[in-house]
Amino acid sequence: MKPSPIVEAGRDGRGDTSFRETSRSAFSLSELLISILILGVLSGGVALAPSSSFLDSSSRESVIREAERAAAWMQRVFHKSLLSGRGFSVRVASLQSQRRIVVHWASPVEDEVYDGEGRAYFLNHALESFFCQYTPKWNMLTPALTIRVGSSESPRKGLKALRYIVVSPYGRVSLRDTSP
Repeated sequence: MKPSPIVEAGRDGRGDTSFRETSRSAFSLSELLISILILGVLSGGVALAPSSSFLDSSSRESVIREAERAAAWMQRVFHKSLLSGRGFSVRVASLQSQRRIVVHWASPVEDEVYDGEGRAYFLNHALESFFCQYTPKWNMLTPALTIRVGSSESPRKGLKALRYIVVSPYGRVSLRDTSP
C-alpha cells in the first residue's frame, strides 16, 4: 500500500506559513470497510462449511431433510395440477429403489423430475403398481401412493425406510415415520 501524503502547515523562522508533505501509512475509511466486508463473507463461508461436511450423503439427517423436500415438491405438483387443470401420472419404481420420482404431465406432454441426488432413494411401497394417475377434474389419485425414503439404492427387501411419503387418493401429502 502506498502511503498517502499529508499536508502539514507550520511556521518557519521568518513568521511565514509553509506547507510540507509528510507521509503516513494507514488505511482510509473505504479500504477499512472493504476489508471488513471481505472478512465477514469469508467467515460466513467458513461457518457454514462444517455443517455440510459432517453430514455425508447417506446420513440419517440428510435423508430426512431430503424426504421433507420431496414431500413438499409432491404437494406443489398437486397444487400446480389443480390450478392448471392438467392431469399427470407418477412413476416410482416398486422393485428397486431409485433416486428419482418422475411426474409425467399430460397436454402438453412433459416430464418433471425430483432427484434425490444420492442423498435419498425412493421406492413405491405398493408391490403391484409403480404407476399412479391423477385427475384434477375429480381430484383423485388412483391408486393412492406411499413412497419409502431410504439412504441406499437397494432391492425392495433391503431398503430400510427412514420416512414414508404418503399421498392420499385426494392428493394430500404427508410425511410419516412409520408405514401407514
